[in-house]
Amino acid sequence: MITGNALLRSDDGSMGTGGNQLNWMCHDGHDNPRATGFPKFTNCDDTGLAATIRFPSCWNGQDFNPAAPQAHMAFPINQDGMKGCLAPFNVKRFPEIMIEYWVDVKQFTGDYGINDKPFVLAPGDNTGYAFHADFINGWEPGVLGKAMKTCRVGNTGLALDTPDCFGANSLYTNQQKDACANSVPNTVPEDNGSGTWLKALPGCNPIQSGPANAVPVKDCTKVNTGGGGNSGSSSAVQATTVATSASSKTVATQTSATTSPSETSTSGGSTSGGAGSVTAADGSIWTPDGCYVDTLNPRSLGSNGWWGNPITNIECAKGCSKNGFSISGAENGGQCFCGNSLIGSKKVASSDCNSKCAGDPSQLCGGPARLSVYRKSGSSSKQARAHRHLVRHRQAVS
Repeated sequence: MITGNALLRSDDGSMGTGGNQLNWMCHDGHDNPRATGFPKFTNCDDTGLAATIRFPSCWNGQDFNPAAPQAHMAFPINQDGMKGCLAPFNVKRFPEIMIEYWVDVKQFTGDYGINDKPFVLAPGDNTGYAFHADFINGWEPGVLGKAMKTCRVGNTGLALDTPDCFGANSLYTNQQKDACANSVPNTVPEDNGSGTWLKALPGCNPIQSGPANAVPVKDCTKVNTGGGGNSGSSSAVQATTVATSASSKTVATQTSATTSPSETSTSGGSTSGGAGSVTAADGSIWTPDGCYVDTLNPRSLGSNGWWGNPITNIECAKGCSKNGFSISGAENGGQCFCGNSLIGSKKVASSDCNSKCAGDPSQLCGGPARLSVYRKSGSSSKQARAHRHLVRHRQAVS
């Protein structure tokens, strides 16, 4: 599978907020600005600049075609199992794959202003829209399906080689993978910035700022890969210096791929910040508290989390209550996190929580790095008595 478009230079809707397929976020420790392309910022001094990109999960039954590499897959319209896949892409729904990419850019703080374009992706893109990824399935039959039922690495931060994930299926450890990668020599005859500053982006990639799609360049002897393009400016030349230095100075990066299973059941929900308190099984009352930032690394609600059945704010609150927590947060339409405090978070405008709930598309459940928060605020005496009675009954029976 392929997701994204290396030639994209503006938001044409194909990777936009409707499905949250591509998101960039600057972790500045305050507002954490985010956008489909590079957001505007002057520093990302908290935990860096990050991108998340999702792969399509709806299949039309056709084989991969190199001439049209994205023709066999489509993005779902929601997280409600096969109901989220429109015809003809409703033959099969695959587990969803998301790649998260982090770059430490602290060393460049002060070198650019709010309207500059200081960072450039390898395809010659200083807009951020060209971020893309490829996926080739190499698992032995049955391994991925088995691990999907117990592996929660995307929510817990556990390593992929734990027994609950792929460790029980003879997966190489991280140390073995690193040793293998380091043993493979670089056979591509090009300057990759090892130990020196790059003068230009590797390959035939002049900076093209759009808004029209970039035009592939074949004759590198006739182009200036340090700037220019179909809408170049002086900032593009400056951008190359900063971006290529990021490549050559071994900036700290974190890349992870996470998967979440598709579900088919539905449940009720409540809009973030709106009316819709819920009484949990133990009699506790949970009320909405608005939209909050999820700092992601670490998560603001990091004690527990799941995708589970297609969620709503209410089902998320009930689940967190059942597990002994006092705060719930629904995120990005299909995730639920729990905790007893919001670590490093702050309240933001309710409009930031704009992702439709997987369990009820008429409701909103957070957004990318945004949590629709519910808090435990008290107890219903009648419900609490009923719960205690049920517990005593179960104890007596057992």
